[in-house]
Amino acid sequence: MAYSETIRITPTRPKPPNDVSCPQQPKDISLEISWEPPTNPNGQIVMYQIHINPGSPGGRIINTTNNATSYNVMGLSPVSSPPTYLSIYEIGSRVFKISFEIPENVKGQLAAYRIVILEGSTCVQEIFLVGNCPQCMSLVDCADRQFVLKPDITQPVVHQVKGLKPYTHYVVKVAAVNGNGEGRFNIATVKTDEEIPQKPGHISSTNIMAKSLTLSWDVAAPSPGNTTYTIYVYEGTDDTGTNFNRRQPKLKAYGFHQKSVSLDELEEYWPYKFKVDAATIKGNTTSDLSDIVRTKQAAPGQVENLTVKIKVGDYRTAYVSWSIPSLKEWNGVLENYHFKISHKGEERKSMSGLGIELGIPASLVKCFTY
Repeated sequence: MAYSETIRITPTRPKPPNDVSCPQQPKDISLEISWEPPTNPNGQIVMYQIHINPGSPGGRIINTTNNATSYNVMGLSPVSSPPTYLSIYEIGSRVFKISFEIPENVKGQLAAYRIVILEGSTCVQEIFLVGNCPQCMSLVDCADRQFVLKPDITQPVVHQVKGLKPYTHYVVKVAAVNGNGEGRFNIATVKTDEEIPQKPGHISSTNIMAKSLTLSWDVAAPSPGNTTYTIYVYEGTDDTGTNFNRRQPKLKAYGFHQKSVSLDELEEYWPYKFKVDAATIKGNTTSDLSDIVRTKQAAPGQVENLTVKIKVGDYRTAYVSWSIPSLKEWNGVLENYHFKISHKGEERKSMSGLGIELGIPASLVKCFTY
């Protein structure tokens, strides 16, 4: 009986190690790092390679001598300790100030300070306060970066950060830069203040029915903070929409991104206008009145003062009279009245115009509906 087995004679590149970690408090010129073996090594691991500053002029590669999963990297350049007395104050909706002082141990000549502003894990601003720092360009990793000349770099620093978003959490990191590069960061967090919302606009109506519709609007970003919208409904005083009165109660919508509401219990085929007010704890702004929106038609309401009479001397005819429904009960454009007359179990129908009196043969008047 034949037997076969596949043997790999050429090892393939292993997958990268997992969970590489560095100590929270590294030593000055050494760094103890650790990792986990790759999930798929593609063979027997005999050593690891550690790349220091890959791609930079001072970069180097260390080959370990075995398959141990930790290594003490020696011979690192001494870096500065963190700047001291980091403070954030005068916090506005789109701006704040930061202040700090020179590190306790620069470990060389102080060349610059690097300020990094993060929203979550995303760098939104990077500011270099530069004395004499040609190496600072190699540290840039943020799209929005600024270089500010500060000849007397050793003095206490006050810097205003602008161009932020309201009511947003930011992480502020500040490091000193010496001749060996960037030092350790001093880190603080801040949340910007709320502000008055922008004026609501582009008020529009969709899903228009006889008694309901969906109202939408827009407010320019970014979010100004905890936003409450108040929706004012203005109802026509007549069906022509010449004048309007504000209805009660007002409607509310909560949250900057909640920019639509459903309105119901409206009058059928009736003109409306709307306003939207946007507010935070800092104040409010109100939209202009919207264009006129008219709800759709529906079946009219009941006629009023319906009577059926027989005139003296005319015993072959019944006279039917009624009043037009109240204006808000028209629910559309009235075109005609519909009569249903039953006689000895036989039903007949007739249509009339908009007159308010109609003669019907008395022999047919048994049951009358409109």
